[in-house]
Amino acid sequence: LSWGNGGDSPLQVVVGGNYVKQNSISAGDRDLSAFPAPYANSCVAGGCSSFLPNGRYIFTFPGPDGSDLTLINPVVGRATTPADFRPFAGAADRFNFAPFNYFQIPLERYGAFANLRYEVSDAINFSAKGIWNRRKSKNQAAPLPFGIGAAAGITPVLDSIVVDATNPYNPFGFDLDSSNTVLIYRRFVEGGPRRFEQTVDTTYGTATLDGKFSIGSQDWFWDVNAAYGRNKAKQTMFGNINSNNLRQALGPVADCTGACVPFNLFGGAGSITSEMMNFVTFVQDDSSRQSTWDFSANLSGNIFELPGGPLGIATGIEYRKLKGRFDPDPVVAAGFSSDIPALPTAGGYSVTEGYLEANLPLIADKPFAQLFELNGALRLSDYSTSGTNSTFKGGLNWKPVRELRLRASYAEGFRAPSIGELFGTASRFDQALSDPCSNDSTASARFTNNATVRANCIAAGVPADGSYEQANPQISVLVGGNEALAPETSRSWIFGGVYQPPFVPRLSIESNWYDIKIKGAIQTVDAAVTLNQCMVNNDPAACALVTRAGGGQLTQVAGLLQNPGLG
Repeated sequence: LSWGNGGDSPLQVVVGGNYVKQNSISAGDRDLSAFPAPYANSCVAGGCSSFLPNGRYIFTFPGPDGSDLTLINPVVGRATTPADFRPFAGAADRFNFAPFNYFQIPLERYGAFANLRYEVSDAINFSAKGIWNRRKSKNQAAPLPFGIGAAAGITPVLDSIVVDATNPYNPFGFDLDSSNTVLIYRRFVEGGPRRFEQTVDTTYGTATLDGKFSIGSQDWFWDVNAAYGRNKAKQTMFGNINSNNLRQALGPVADCTGACVPFNLFGGAGSITSEMMNFVTFVQDDSSRQSTWDFSANLSGNIFELPGGPLGIATGIEYRKLKGRFDPDPVVAAGFSSDIPALPTAGGYSVTEGYLEANLPLIADKPFAQLFELNGALRLSDYSTSGTNSTFKGGLNWKPVRELRLRASYAEGFRAPSIGELFGTASRFDQALSDPCSNDSTASARFTNNATVRANCIAAGVPADGSYEQANPQISVLVGGNEALAPETSRSWIFGGVYQPPFVPRLSIESNWYDIKIKGAIQTVDAAVTLNQCMVNNDPAACALVTRAGGGQLTQVAGLLQNPGLG
């Protein structure tokens, strides 16, 4: 809804507001997304999770019916015994997390805006614009997957937790630690889906004073601008586990005092009581804020006449200051989250820039030169983080006849790293990866039929007897910023032409040739590429980014931002 005044008034105002409401669509409502593999109808197609409601347990001691186990059925109302376990059955036992996710998130968005323009005089104008917007949205994910054991690869606290022999739900009667436990995976279905609620406020305003003046017969135009933008966000997560409290609840029962309630990791779906949940869960509150200040001034006009037309120039200066921060919940920052870890981060930079552009029409309306003009631009940039840099662009336009235009240009590019790319602290996401060392069908049996892969895997700690199978298709990928990043630079050549045949009205035929090279592109190397570079090509730099635990289990691949093109 908007309203504005018109007519001949020197003051013109437009104000308005907007409201949007969008409901959710579950991924389970579409055949495409009902399973992790598109259009699948079971977990056999791959992508499902090893974090099971009934648990997955991989031990190094001789467990019942083997060492890779799950429960036959949930155990509620009595103590779990070794007889309640059976061998893990692979894809048939894996958990389909896809239906819990949203295909379209529910949201509510409302805001207001105002535009103002005032004619101060015949040659000077003032304008301003303001926008405010609030978005309230929700998201959802499957019940929290958490696990313990060195090969779990979740967080350092979870990976080192010991299930004490005195824990009343430990069915084996001795400590479960790194000497005998590879991993224990559990899907926290009793806590329901992970739920996220976001509130995001965006404010943006600009003000401009512009005008024109004449020098002789030439008109000149100028403007001075200021802009401010701010984005504030808060997110609340429900369904996370405090791993420090979980460590206490799984430890010696004598140390589980006060609000602590011993935790049942072995009873399967429904065995975690509300009292257990209340002690180990917490509500996670995160916040972030970004702001931008921008000031600029520009001047453009014609200096004098050339044979092909006026010599035009444009020049200007600009100053920008950008700041950003992210503050995770204190429990998360302390390293006690059982979901995606994160640390506080903050940073900013400022940049001062100046530019000069010129257009030189040298010839016009001459034989074999209906138009011949040159143009060029120079920009100088001084970043507080990336130093000083200059870029140049030059071009040529030539119309030998009216029906044909030929053009050529050369340009240099420069992009400094952003706040997140520079200062973002380490975090992680989970990516579906197929481990070449896994002796199963999902890895195309490369361990079995490729001697080079087999030798590299064994050297990395994978058992030589081929007994290793990747426990979970989703592997933690460590990501984050890098303050040592260099700017991206580029150079490009473009040659082209446009032909308009006079015998076919309104027809244009265009052809262009591009040569663009980017140096030092800021990016991460895909985790799958890193993993294969290590296990297939035995690249030491790639192998330094791959982490394995006991039994050769793949736990993490690092992928921090870098400038791989710089070598």
